[in-house]
Amino acid sequence: ATERLTREGVSERPEWSPDGRRLLYVSSGTNANSLWLQPADGSGPAELLLESATTTTIREGVFAPDGRGVLFRQDTPDSNRDVLLLPLAGDRTPVPLLASIDDDKQPRVSPDGRWLAYVSNRSGSEEVYVGPMSGTGARVAVSSGGGAEPLWAPDGTHLYFRVGARLVRARIATSPALAVLARDTLFEGPYITDPWHPNYDVTPDGTGFIMLQPVDENRRLVMIVNWIEELRQRTRATP
Repeated sequence: ATERLTREGVSERPEWSPDGRRLLYVSSGTNANSLWLQPADGSGPAELLLESATTTTIREGVFAPDGRGVLFRQDTPDSNRDVLLLPLAGDRTPVPLLASIDDDKQPRVSPDGRWLAYVSNRSGSEEVYVGPMSGTGARVAVSSGGGAEPLWAPDGTHLYFRVGARLVRARIATSPALAVLARDTLFEGPYITDPWHPNYDVTPDGTGFIMLQPVDENRRLVMIVNWIEELRQRTRATP
């Protein structure tokens, strides 16, 4: 059975906490798109984590894998978009991670907490990038010819992203240097995309995907579990 958790304002873009007990989301419950945290089982009220400032508006948030911080994207006064880290212990002053004249969005931290995937228009078109969480070192373009909605594989060896109707997998090397080793299309189909926030998910064991499919002006969840066989057929590989 499903349970409704939010009742005030417009709430969207929910994300699980690493322990699976809480949901992080943005909501206009009391302020325009501020960050909220709520028990997933509805056992307690929502907690306001961070309010939107008068000159900025928070658009999305996601937990760091260790649960000690939340990355969030906000609009800036000059109409760009920045990514910041909100520590959840000690001084809760947000720390800028991606703050420039570029539009940066859809941040995702690798499972080991070392790498940050995101979408940026720094090249003139929107592409998927990966760089160190530390902010030092080279940032590598993962997509070529457009890309959005990056999500890490649970083991951190691959990064998934979408190009139109295609779901692409990029193999990532982090040693001796950060590099993209290969890209391949896993499958494609009429699944709903979102230019602002990932609109699909990877199963915890990495063997399937949860997609949204339009059905007569409505939407339904679809689990893709046979993508390995489809990929073999496309590449004419033998089992």
